[in-house]
Order: sequence, then C-alpha cells, then structure tokens
Amino acid sequence: MANCRFLSRFELDSSNNQIHITDNTDHVGGFSFTLDAGLYYFSLDDSTAAGALDFGLELESKLDNAFSSSAPWEVQIANVNSGASSATAGGRIVITSALATWTLNISNPLFTLDPRILGFADGADQGSGIYTFIISDYVHRYGWYPAAPAYDDEAVTQKMTASASESTSGFVDIVHFRTYEEANIVVEYVPTALIRERGAANADRANQSGLTQNDPNASLERFHIDIVENGLEFRYYKAITAYTIADYDGPYKIPGSSPLYRDPLSTSSQPFSNADYWNTRVDGREVAT
Repeated sequence: MANCRFLSRFELDSSNNQIHITDNTDHVGGFSFTLDAGLYYFSLDDSTAAGALDFGLELESKLDNAFSSSAPWEVQIANVNSGASSATAGGRIVITSALATWTLNISNPLFTLDPRILGFADGADQGSGIYTFIISDYVHRYGWYPAAPAYDDEAVTQKMTASASESTSGFVDIVHFRTYEEANIVVEYVPTALIRERGAANADRANQSGLTQNDPNASLERFHIDIVENGLEFRYYKAITAYTIADYDGPYKIPGSSPLYRDPLSTSSQPFSNADYWNTRVDGREVAT
C-alpha cells in the first residue's frame, strides 16, 4: 500500500502573491513577479480550473516567463514526483533551475508570498551560492504527508438527505433528495512529529520522519488548524505519487457540531502506551456544489 497525502486549498490575492529573485544572468539586481490571484492547491495536476488552480504549475510558468527560456524551471514535491532522497520528508519542495546562481529573496519587502507555502521560514533568503536546485527546509504549508497508508480507505461513503416544502394548504408539495459523500479516513502508526506540532521540536522525533527540527507545517495539528481557522476545503490522495485530476477524493470540509471548538487531535490516539506512533482519523463532508 502506498503512503497517502492530504492537501488543503489556499488563496492568493494582491496582498500575498509577489516573489522576488536575484540571479547572476538575467536579473542581477533582483526581479519581482506576480502570481495570479485565485484559489490554489499544491497539486501538481496542471489544473487551470477556477477554484482549483495548480500552484506548482503557476509558479513554474511564472518563473519560466520571468527568466531566459534557456534556463527552464521545475517545481516538484519530495516523494511525490521528485528524485529527492527517500529520507527526505514527503512534502518538502524542490525547485530546480539551469541558472548557476539564484536566490529567493524572502527577506525583501517585495516578497509577499507566505514562504511557508514553499516550505521556508520568514526572513531568511534561500539559495544564495552556486545551486541548480534547492530543497525546502520544511514541508510545505497546506499539505499533510503522514508517511503511512490509509488503512481504512473504504470509509469514504455515500449518504442521502431529503428536504420538503409545503403547499399553501399545508400538504407536502415537493421533496428534494441529495446524495453526498462523507470521509472517515483512518491512518495508523503515524510518527509523533507528523501528528503533533510540538513533536517536531524534538530532534530525534524530527529526524525519524526526515523533518528539519521545529518544522511548523508537517503536523496533522497544523493542517487541521489551518482548515478550520480559514474554512478551507481539502482533498485526499490515496497514493502520494498519484497526483492527476483523477487521483483524489473530495473536496471535503471538516464537519463538526460546534464552530467555536474543534480539537485537531480529537480523532487521534496512541495504540500502545509510551509508543511514538499514533492512529488517527480524518473526517470530511463533501463540499456542496
């Protein structure tokens, strides 16, 4: 069974869609370019559909347009479609260019994109020196890569609801039926650093999962908090290496009886006392369209 992955949607607008880069060929003094505003997944599926844009395609195409055609760029995700070492955590971003020297100027005020989307921290420029590619320090934000298969994949089920309207005389007039999908996806034996945000603060736990210590994005906890705080939709991919438009279930939203309190670890438990692994369940309800 292949490891699975989860992606949530995020939005770019005029306040957070600029990138600044310097290189030794085309833009020695630095150059800013703007990503299109819209709703994105870091999907790699080449989607140009409104509401489901592929962030990898957008970034790659804007980099190619901004620089010489003789130095094409490639944006990949470790353990999804890149040749990064298997010891590298799934979800770290690999950016490749034929340029000899280039730098992501994250510290520049003109760089307004949240660097966590690219797997980097605020404030630190990346790539200075002689590099043809860089691997991000952290797993990219808005993705969860549990390094385990979904053991109960059959928990994606169809349900039906009905609603009725009454005539002016008080009789049932019209009954509306709608089917929808619910997901209760069970993932077992997930390392602590990929469940709890503070788990990655421990060097041994981070190393066990191929993470950089204190990775802010890798945990289920952070993924869940982002979804709930921002009302984000998410997708489930059964296989981490499958990323076409046909390879996911969803989009879903996190269900819950209270909009004020939702515990991101409420569906997680440790199967053995003192074990450094967790079993968890990701619940979702199909987004109405």
